[in-house]
Amino acid sequence: MTEYALLSKCLDGVPPATLKVIDTVEVFFRNQERFHVDGLTVPFVCSPDSEMTSLNRADVLVAIQGNDTQALKEMFPGKQIVTAPYTYQEGRPRASSPDAATVLYVASSNPFNVHGLQQFLKEAWPPILKRVPDATLRVVGGVASVLRIDAPQVTNVGRVSDEQLAREYQTASVVINPQVAGTGLKIKCVEALSAGCPVVMNQAGADGLEKGAGAAFLLARDWREFSDNVVRILTDAGLRRQLEKEARAFATDNFSPEATFSELERTLSLRNNRVDSQSI
Repeated sequence: MTEYALLSKCLDGVPPATLKVIDTVEVFFRNQERFHVDGLTVPFVCSPDSEMTSLNRADVLVAIQGNDTQALKEMFPGKQIVTAPYTYQEGRPRASSPDAATVLYVASSNPFNVHGLQQFLKEAWPPILKRVPDATLRVVGGVASVLRIDAPQVTNVGRVSDEQLAREYQTASVVINPQVAGTGLKIKCVEALSAGCPVVMNQAGADGLEKGAGAAFLLARDWREFSDNVVRILTDAGLRRQLEKEARAFATDNFSPEATFSELERTLSLRNNRVDSQSI
């Protein structure tokens, strides 16, 4: 087993009888237009042709979310495709009364996150402050180290320990993911939902999570709707509590170890049983 199409060359020397598995993590060829966003410069990873060649080395391809699974099934109809999303331990119970009007963004320094935060600060943050003047934004993670934030009522927290991050999730009123492009499964969304947080995200953030939209989290189709959804959660405690409940249920159904690994476990078990029966 190897991860990413980028590392699959190592499978070329494996004996033919060996089951070869690629955990794709990201499927880059799907919807190439996702990378063509004004103001966003994305490093070149691989061409579609080279990715196809690389993925073709495997007997089993593991996708991280359902939309990737569907794309792989269409591209490689003769291969076995399984889905194994990210698994995340359920977060601690949230505070009964989170910090008033606290918005939280947790992200690494990759270009998608930097661009998303820039757009949020430009397009969504001013309308939020106009309607909720005491709102504050806490920016946690490496994204804060590469972006000079010049916006009112924003705290650049930076990198934190796991213990500190757990407290951030416990006390935030709402978590956001403003990125407008990206690949794979947005782990920041999985993490926030598993912590039972109300979350607002763009459609790019909800890639592979669509069935939770409107119940486990709020989905925004544009920046106006994004700011509206954040304001709704900040000003409606009943909505916030309902989203907290639905977020945890959604995370349990989709990101528990049982939900994450059951399909892959069945695939490997069937292979082992077949090999054992042939050797008798």
